[in-house]
Amino acid sequence: MWPAHRDVILITDSAASALPIEDAIDASLRGGIRAVQLREKNLDGKSLLELAHRARGMTKERGASLIINSRIDVAMAVGADGVHLGARSISIVDARRIVGSEILIGYSAHSPQEARDAAEAGADYVFISPIYPTRKPYDVKPLGAAAVKETARLARIPVYALGGVNESNAAEVMAAGATGVAVISAILSSDDPESASRELLRAIRAAHRRS
Repeated sequence: MWPAHRDVILITDSAASALPIEDAIDASLRGGIRAVQLREKNLDGKSLLELAHRARGMTKERGASLIINSRIDVAMAVGADGVHLGARSISIVDARRIVGSEILIGYSAHSPQEARDAAEAGADYVFISPIYPTRKPYDVKPLGAAAVKETARLARIPVYALGGVNESNAAEVMAAGATGVAVISAILSSDDPESASRELLRAIRAAHRRS
């Protein structure tokens, strides 16, 4: 089961971070983030494992969840809470055979139907993206908040809106039925990730109160 009170998932990307990534993770945790997805595609296996061990230490200290992007071996080696898959990863069914029931499996979907398929295959939560225009190149056009509503209806598991989401538009995706948001630049591009995290969480929680 996906832990409660994980309103924001920080997805790491050293290339997009204004600070060294470990400093940015630490600052975001101080700012209240309670879920970190380690997504460092440019690191070799050894470097990724070393970073994952350090991230596991930081997240444990703050009572936060650690998710590893794609690398099931790394997730299991560091005792991560979850592994996040996509269309180019191994299947959700095969991943579940490897990790068992104790590790969460997330999935990145780019349509409500893909999210539904992931849920039926056994994913614990899904990202739906891109919602808004973003600097990251996508093969699909921004889906808009309506896709969040349709994804939540079809998938019936926790749904996180990703892609161009920030404190100014987070309320819209929450009103559409998102469990929370997944972000990169909204936190990492800031020189003060702690304050950026607090502002984003404030916007999310204000949206919860209005719902």
